[in-house]
Amino acid sequence: MPEERRATGILLPLWFGAICRCHKMAAMTVRKVGVWCSLTAVVAFGLAVIADNRNLGFGYHIARRDQLLLFAVAITLSVLQAVLYRVARGKEDNAERGKLNKRS
Repeated sequence: MPEERRATGILLPLWFGAICRCHKMAAMTVRKVGVWCSLTAVVAFGLAVIADNRNLGFGYHIARRDQLLLFAVAITLSVLQAVLYRVARGKEDNAERGKLNKRS
């Protein structure tokens, strides 16, 4: 019985560390996918604006002013997403540098 407790006491911190690493990697992957999706939306809206395509499908149309507003919103959100991704990536890089400095 005490051996099982010792094994659990050793394995539990290892599991927590693995879960935290997986969570951080998953969070960065989600952020990266978000940045790419935002850039894709900007390109799609940009092509629609350049081609002057105001057809929304199903017989609906959009005004030029509203189309430009959506394009501006897409650009703003894309830039915000990229900045937040870069900030998160910078924090991750600084944390890795801090760990390397502590080891030296």
